Amino acid sequence: VPDLSAIDAPSGAARARAVLRELQHLELEGHENAVELGSARADDAKELDRLPGAPVLVVTTSFIARD
Repeated sequence: VPDLSAIDAPSGAARARAVLRELQHLELEGHENAVELGSARADDAKELDRLPGAPVLVVTTSFIARD
């Protein structure tokens, strides 16, 4: 799904809500889609003992949009 990386929202629940709002504006009817909603930022990764960009909590939802 294009342009979701440009969403200016913090990680976590706020970003997830922003992504879902953006998805509502796209014409996705009849298409299967999946979205990764979160991965570790550099400062979070240090605390979690993971590499930056490593998935921390990946919530993926598959859906078919319908009117």
